[in-house]
Amino acid sequence: MLFFFEAVGKIQTHSINSESTGEIVRKSLREYLRKEDPFADYLTTEEYAAFKLASSDNRYAGVGMDLARDSTGKMTCIPFPDSPAERGGIRYGDTLCAVNGVSVDDRSVFSIGKEIRGPQGTTIKLTVRNQAGRAREVALVREAIRFKSVQPESSKLFAIIHILRFTPQTPEELRQALVESSRVNFPVVIDLRGNTGGDMFAAIDCASLFLQPGSRVALLKTRQGEQWYTSRQEPTDDHSKVYLWQDKHTASAAELFIAALTENMRAVSIGETTFGKGVAQRLVELTDGSALFLTYAGIFAPNSASFHGKGLKPFYPLAVSADSTQDKNQYVGKTIEVIRLSNP
Repeated sequence: MLFFFEAVGKIQTHSINSESTGEIVRKSLREYLRKEDPFADYLTTEEYAAFKLASSDNRYAGVGMDLARDSTGKMTCIPFPDSPAERGGIRYGDTLCAVNGVSVDDRSVFSIGKEIRGPQGTTIKLTVRNQAGRAREVALVREAIRFKSVQPESSKLFAIIHILRFTPQTPEELRQALVESSRVNFPVVIDLRGNTGGDMFAAIDCASLFLQPGSRVALLKTRQGEQWYTSRQEPTDDHSKVYLWQDKHTASAAELFIAALTENMRAVSIGETTFGKGVAQRLVELTDGSALFLTYAGIFAPNSASFHGKGLKPFYPLAVSADSTQDKNQYVGKTIEVIRLSNP
């Protein structure tokens, strides 16, 4: 540490680019974490305060959209149904380029999210590029987002339950959706396209809704050792044929959920190979009010295999169209085909 601060002092004395000690330390932390772990980050005091405020203060609102960095570093937009983002013309798979004219390159998701959120009724300008490569600026009015992670859809062919993200409320929301959609010999589709993860323990509880007690759900490996998580409750649905829709943005806790159901022979998967994020993070507060977002565990499938960096291949691959409407039609068509194959 003495060597580090000696270097900081020399930089401030001799460099043409002179910054405060605190700023050099913050930049060093962020650069180190990003270089060592693409999922780790450092939140400044201001960023962390804004993150906590947005989570607790209903005066702060947003545009109803998740963000995910893909393997190329692009920031992908995943708008929620009937959100300001979706109504404003942002489509699933669009790339976020700038917020209020400032590029999002090399900025953390936390930093960008802080800027997009703000007081209800105020306007934010987002520059997005569609999958055809055409960029445009979209002005959106922030709204209070009443987020519900589970979105059931009506269908004559099968029950479709879309899980947008795993939250502490998701297991109960999913249980209720399963009860309401329960019909004899009626297949269930769990749509996990664009689900970038969320609460790992909520995903474990959701998988347990389909599994017999004692079934292996996931293995967690930390510096302290290994821990198996198993289903500890009677399943809500132990009889329906279950089909999982996945794509290249399906990640982390959503991948855990897929691995738990497919490897316990409780479901089959349809779509693209998933993102491949088999690690878990947590926020660690520092004394100055800033925080570290650190990877603390590896997530492993019930067969003890890692999907990190590889993703989960689907049982039934699908060459997905770039158009989001056509995309869903393709998934529906493939699911019908798979159901017919299993019931000749």
